Amino acid sequence: MWLFGIISILEMQLLQLIKNEAEGDWWKDLISPERQGDAQKIYKFRLEKKEEIGLVDCLQLGDKMTIFKKTDALFERTGFSSKNDWKSISVKIENLRNNLAHSNEIRENSWPEKIDLAVRIEKLVVLLEAG
Repeated sequence: MWLFGIISILEMQLLQLIKNEAEGDWWKDLISPERQGDAQKIYKFRLEKKEEIGLVDCLQLGDKMTIFKKTDALFERTGFSSKNDWKSISVKIENLRNNLAHSNEIRENSWPEKIDLAVRIEKLVVLLEAG
């Protein structure tokens, strides 16, 4: 639960920083048309449920990580020196998040890697919050 929680906190922090970067849907061209369409579907569904949200609130974790990679001002806040390193950690975080969300079994021999990733996520959250 804690591990899923820290990933959720990271995701909320990424969203807030994207919202703070600029008004409107400035980020749309930074994700693929397919991902834009997925966000639009979620947005429409949530509007039908009378939720007061913006399109940006319907982005998935991977979308937020992509926006950070492609926006220099946001990327600089991550403390990563390489966008390739950011992409690599992004894939690992998203995979871990999906495995936890879908109750997939985590292999016993992969725990050292997961613990290292959790520490990196926690450091990233602290860095982004301080920013």
